[in-house]
Amino acid sequence: LADHFLIPRVPELRRRFPEIRLDVFADISHVNVLRREADIAIRQRPQDKSPAEASALVTKVGSFAFAAYASAAYVERHGGPAYPAQDLEGHEMISTGKWSPGDPWNEQLAHPAKYVLSVYPFSAAIAAAAAGIGIAVLPCLGMDRDPRLVRLTDVIFAYDTWVVTSPGAQNNPRVTKVKAALIEMLRDAERELSGALTLGRTEV
Repeated sequence: LADHFLIPRVPELRRRFPEIRLDVFADISHVNVLRREADIAIRQRPQDKSPAEASALVTKVGSFAFAAYASAAYVERHGGPAYPAQDLEGHEMISTGKWSPGDPWNEQLAHPAKYVLSVYPFSAAIAAAAAGIGIAVLPCLGMDRDPRLVRLTDVIFAYDTWVVTSPGAQNNPRVTKVKAALIEMLRDAERELSGALTLGRTEV
């Protein structure tokens, strides 16, 4: 989200708010907005999980989708999975850990792919997939536009995406302005975030 959504929009945010310095902390660790560990948090959560601390202000802005990708060279060697993908027998998989959707999705298939590499963070998984090492389940954001990758499936999992602030942020005009701009930008990018730029299986 930081690499493919937020950082490319920092020039626009700086143009609109030249007096505000932005500090971007991109990590999966949880920050507490009530303790002002961050002024604004952008979070992805499963649909049944609360996005924030009690009393925090939350705004749902869309979904954050994942699909399976591989390089054209990998597909040339191994072929693509049948559509819809229910069997990855004979395929090789890049593991991104139990906390991400790729491994659980692979393991519930009738014939899962064989893991050949485990990597973290997603930037490393993207590089591994682009190098032809195997199939990786990656965020659709950025990957649907990456010329090194072929999308092999429809969306296989999506988190809800939320913008979160503390109640006290309502009295801070700098935070409220940036929060409103981020909500607008996230909603404008909904097709990229939700995986709607590529519908159905890419022909290979």
